[in-house]
Amino acid sequence: MTMAYSARLAQVTRWKLHSAAMADSSPTVQRRRLGDQVRKIREATGMTGAEVAARLECTQSKVSKIEGGRSGIRPKELRELLDIYEVKDQALRDQLLALAQAGNARGWWARYSSSISPNYASYIGFEAGATQITAWEPMVIPGLLQTEEYAREVIRAGVREIATEEIERRVEIRMRRQAQLQKTNPRLWAITDESALRRLVGGPALLRAQLRHLVDVAGDNPRITVQVVPLAVGAFPGTQGSLNVLSFDDAPATVYVETIVGDVYPEDDDLQACMLAIEHLQATALGHDQSIAMIRRVMRELPPDEKGRG
Repeated sequence: MTMAYSARLAQVTRWKLHSAAMADSSPTVQRRRLGDQVRKIREATGMTGAEVAARLECTQSKVSKIEGGRSGIRPKELRELLDIYEVKDQALRDQLLALAQAGNARGWWARYSSSISPNYASYIGFEAGATQITAWEPMVIPGLLQTEEYAREVIRAGVREIATEEIERRVEIRMRRQAQLQKTNPRLWAITDESALRRLVGGPALLRAQLRHLVDVAGDNPRITVQVVPLAVGAFPGTQGSLNVLSFDDAPATVYVETIVGDVYPEDDDLQACMLAIEHLQATALGHDQSIAMIRRVMRELPPDEKGRG
């Protein structure tokens, strides 16, 4: 072990694991914390992901997923990895092993594994530990602000030939995500398009109830910011799909993109492009108060429902 590596590793090992963080965070966030520390240690050694994969006799993709918190690691594998990195500090090894064990626990979303993709399952776990959630939805109201009835219509329309039981499972997932956030109370920054406010999902009465819910939940809540991109803006970056940025106090942000063909976690240049897109959307959209005023105006402009209410 070189003196330079020893110095860099000593800097990394100043990190200490707080028991409160262990108790309060989701398994996915624990995996993220572990992955972040393991990545810092690897970088201190000067080794590349490919070199580590060769020593572990695994794929470079697996190393990347472990460091990104998208895959757990068994204690035996972690010990082997720390041996490769020549980590001798037993206290640090014990802390990292504790994170690995916490990260391998099952979150509440595990019971829905047949209904959601692995990437979406990871996203739910990350979301549960985020300190800020920034969500861009160009076509519908962002999921964390949807009513149960509105969510049901969106899910039903989004998948062909979906069974009623499966629709209800996915609605339940969305409602549980909302309930989880009421406990963790992160900052929520939701951006949508004016067309989403006017799209008659489920009919005028259902949409009116959804917009009223949006105003009631977000109108005067200092933890929630709602922004609407007016139709008058015309074409702008970000119309291709939904985009979510999860921010953390002790780890880099995670970006999650949903498209018609699947969901991905962008990395490197693509990640930076997504972050810039969010900044552009925030600058393009109306401010919170103006957006709430627009939502109220759209409610008044909706056609009457079937019972004749305006």
